[in-house]
Amino acid sequence: MYRGAFFSLRSFASAVRAWTDAGTILEVGCGDGLATEQLRAAFPRAAITGIDIQPAVGKLFRGDRAGVTFLTATLEEFVAGSRLGFDLVVICDVLHHVPPADRPDLLRRAAGALRPGGALVLKDWERRRNLPHLIAWLSDRFVTGSQVWFESARTLRELASSALGAPVEDELRFPPWRNNVAFLIHPRPC
Repeated sequence: MYRGAFFSLRSFASAVRAWTDAGTILEVGCGDGLATEQLRAAFPRAAITGIDIQPAVGKLFRGDRAGVTFLTATLEEFVAGSRLGFDLVVICDVLHHVPPADRPDLLRRAAGALRPGGALVLKDWERRRNLPHLIAWLSDRFVTGSQVWFESARTLRELASSALGAPVEDELRFPPWRNNVAFLIHPRPC
């Protein structure tokens, strides 16, 4: 219920499904597995791997676990140890927890997990001058206890395009607040 007050995971997963018919998906920073659960519902035949640096990865996932794997690992460790190329990499509500100077490297590492022609979806909470943003900042800062740095959609779009060497192909907003923004990008191979 808490996350649903800020973001419709079902709407997000449906939009991602409309963007791609991925057979293999890597979710970076999957946390408790709630977004993974909605991705599983939207992509019932896909092999989905969720990674996070937190312990108890995927602990709230209640969907069909067939073809779903959860791992505690950094993105760098995972990419270095994996020979698999994914059709889709999803980074959902992770970037604002990453120090701004580290974001380009994180996006490039995530793109390194893609097979040629694969897509990356970046979703984050946009900094806006509204009450939902203030509440989101307070809850992220004091509920999680971590530092958070939110950006405007323009800054996120420019960061993604610059780091991935490709333009944002599509941009969507998700209920219940327009602060939820996601970008679809097909990174250029390095």
